[in-house]
Amino acid sequence: MRYVSSRGGVAPTLFGDALLAGYCADGGLYVPEAMPHMSAEWLAGLASADFVTVAEATLRLFVGSEEVSDGELAGLVHAAFATFHHPEVLPVVALRPIAGEMPQCVKTSPAQKTETWLQQQRSAPPTMIAELFHGQTLAFKDIGQGLVCSLLELFARKRNLKVHVLVSTTGDTGPAAIEATRFHCKEVQVTAAFPLGRISELQRRQMTTVRAPNIRVLPFEGEGDDLDAPIKALSLDLPFRQKHGLCSINSINVGRVVTQTAHHVWAFLRALEGAHSHAQSVTDAPTAADFAERTRLCRVVIIIPTGAMGNSAAGLWCVASGLPVYKLVLATNANDAVVRAVRDAMLERQPMAHTVSEAMNTQLPYNFERLLHLAANGDCSRVRAWMAAVDRNEPLQLEEDVLFWLRERLLVGAADNEKTLKCIRSTWAEYAYAIDPHTAVGLEVLAVMRQPGGSLAEDGGPPLAPVCLATAHPCKFEEAATA
Repeated sequence: MRYVSSRGGVAPTLFGDALLAGYCADGGLYVPEAMPHMSAEWLAGLASADFVTVAEATLRLFVGSEEVSDGELAGLVHAAFATFHHPEVLPVVALRPIAGEMPQCVKTSPAQKTETWLQQQRSAPPTMIAELFHGQTLAFKDIGQGLVCSLLELFARKRNLKVHVLVSTTGDTGPAAIEATRFHCKEVQVTAAFPLGRISELQRRQMTTVRAPNIRVLPFEGEGDDLDAPIKALSLDLPFRQKHGLCSINSINVGRVVTQTAHHVWAFLRALEGAHSHAQSVTDAPTAADFAERTRLCRVVIIIPTGAMGNSAAGLWCVASGLPVYKLVLATNANDAVVRAVRDAMLERQPMAHTVSEAMNTQLPYNFERLLHLAANGDCSRVRAWMAAVDRNEPLQLEEDVLFWLRERLLVGAADNEKTLKCIRSTWAEYAYAIDPHTAVGLEVLAVMRQPGGSLAEDGGPPLAPVCLATAHPCKFEEAATA
C-alpha cells in the first residue's frame, strides 16, 4: 500500500514515511494511492470476530506487511487495546425504551402517530450506540492515538529516530496522545497545546497533572483550531522538521485516519448483526452470499459526530473500499462548515461559535480536503486549485460532480446547544442511557432526519439500521450531561 498527496506534488510513498511526515511537502494530506477492497467474503469472515481481530484485519488492508510484519501488527493491536476498560473493547448497545414505554413526544401525539410509532418499534431495528470511549482517557481518540503512537515508536526504533509529536487539542486528542506515550514510548515525546477556557475541567486535568519526561503541556489563548496554521507551517519547514523529528498526530496524519477505519467496520458489522437479530434471522457464521443478502435486507446508517472530519474521512475510505453502508450521517454543532458545504455547495470559514460540544469546534475541517480528493476521483490538480483558494481564506464553490458524489454517500445536519442538551435529557428519560454532548449531537440530527419528510424518513424500503458513534464518556462533560 502506497500513499500520495491529495494535491499531487509528492512521489508515492510507503505508510511509514507518510506517518512520520504528517503533512505532505506540497501542503496536501496523504491518501491511499488506491483504495483496498472490502469484499463480501472478507466481511463475512469477520462477522463473528471480536474487535481486536477486526482491527488487525482492517489495518492490514492499509499497512503493507513489508513495513509492519503480521507479528508486529498483531502485537501492536493487542497492546493498544489491552488497557481498555470493557471486555468487548468497543461494545455496541441498543437503545430500548424503558420497560417498553414510548417517548413523551409520542405519548402526546395524535393516535395515528402513536400507532405508527408502535408499529415501527415492532418492525424496525433499534438505534445502536457504538461506545468508543472505554479507553484510558474515556474518548474515541484512545483508539487511534494508541495505535498511532505505537506505530511511531516502531518506525522510530527501526530507523533510529527521535520523534517529537506536536499536537493542538480541543480536549480529547491531547490526553489520548499523552496517555499513549508516557509509559510505553521511549523514542516519542509529546508537546500538547490546548485553548484556555475551551475544554472541560477533566480534559485539562488529564493533561496538566501528568508528570513524565517525554510530555510537555502548554495552554494558549484563542480558539481550538488557531494553531492549525502554525503547526502546518512548522511541518512544512523541512530543515526544522528534520532537526526536531517533528510530527503531528492530529487527524491530518494519515495514521489517524487509517486506524479509525477499524471502528467503522466494527460498527457496521454490529449494526447489521443487531438488525438481523431483531428480525430473528441471524446465523453464527454467514457465507459471503448470506452476508450479501443481509446487507440487501437492511440499510446500515453510521452517524458520526463531526469536527475536523478525521473520523468522517475514515468512514468514507471504508465506503470507497466497499463497505456497504447506506449513508454516513455527519452531525455537527453550530460550527457547521461541512453542513453548509454539502447542503449549500459553499465551503468557507466562519467565526467560531462556543458550544457545549467543544471537542468538535472547528471553523474549517481540514480533512474535508480528503473528501474532495475522493469526490474528484483522485484528480489532484483540481484538489490543488481548490485548496489554494481555501488557503487564501476564500470561499470555495463546490462543483456539481463533487456535490453529486458527496450527496450520494453523505447526509449532513447540525444541532445547536439547546437541542443538544434537550437530547441528553430525553435520552436519559426515555432509555435510561447517559450520553455526552457530542453523541447527543449525532442522535439529535438522526432524530430530525427520521421525522416525516426527513432524509431518513420511512420510505417503504428495507429497514434502517442506524448506529451512532459515541465519541466520549458523559463524565468528561459533567456540566452538559447533567444540565
